[in-house]
Amino acid sequence: MIEDIELTRRVATMTAEACRELFDAYGVALEPADKEWQTDHERMLCGVIGFVGSGVRGSCVLAGHDTPILRSCPEGDQVRDWVGELTNQLAGRIKSKFLKHNIEIGLSTPVGLSGVALQPLPRNELKPTCFSALGGTVLVWVEVDAEPSFEFNENASVEVGRSEGEIVLF
Repeated sequence: MIEDIELTRRVATMTAEACRELFDAYGVALEPADKEWQTDHERMLCGVIGFVGSGVRGSCVLAGHDTPILRSCPEGDQVRDWVGELTNQLAGRIKSKFLKHNIEIGLSTPVGLSGVALQPLPRNELKPTCFSALGGTVLVWVEVDAEPSFEFNENASVEVGRSEGEIVLF
């Protein structure tokens, strides 16, 4: 598999959209940041998750200051569990967007981190997407590799049948 900059650009756009939708679902408004990601000395929360499908694989990072991440957290949840769950939900939304293009992906287990001065290390010219939120900044970043024969049909729109957050019991 090789890095496909155009595919990464397309998936990064889908990921940014999914991130805004996710935070909006928890009552946290995200607006495009007026500047690129900058490290500071505040604690950051971060989740990382991988995905893989037929001819495609990648990883997704969700990071942010405590305040916007914790404002989305249901009362009583542990911070470590919540940042992993939020990252998992983001990846699930990305998976739904892939499914609309008739592409199935599987997800890895999310990893939760915290630290000061977290800094992504992009391998190409694409920068992480940054959002401003009440109380801090949120970053979302994705990298994608694909087989040369992999095709992402821009015009496909397969009905996935379920909405994000819907519970299916069986």
